[in-house]
Amino acid sequence: MLNNVVEALGWIGALTSFAAYLLFSLNRISNGYVLQAAFLGGGIFMAINGIYHDARPSAITNLAWCSIASLTLIRLARSVPFTAAQPQEYPHDPLLLPTADTPLCACTQTNYEDIDGAQESQ
Repeated sequence: MLNNVVEALGWIGALTSFAAYLLFSLNRISNGYVLQAAFLGGGIFMAINGIYHDARPSAITNLAWCSIASLTLIRLARSVPFTAAQPQEYPHDPLLLPTADTPLCACTQTNYEDIDGAQESQ
């Protein structure tokens, strides 16, 4: 029973950290309370999993990430009162997520009339 709980915590921690990093990288969330809390929670769960399985390098690394996230949360709390996160400026547009209208592959965007015309002229 305990083994299953620890395994579930490890996977929840890994997915939480991964999702937070992905959303941050896609400019969907900013570096603020949500991101750092997700890193802290994910790191704690993965550290518990590492300690249980006697995986010291993993546990120590995750505890280090937890300390960084904790310090960042403390600095955020001391520096400004809690407000909604403002989007960050990036030198690029955020990656657009696929929709129902997104083509499955680049070949569906090809104008075959142009290809036929190019082959005839050769």
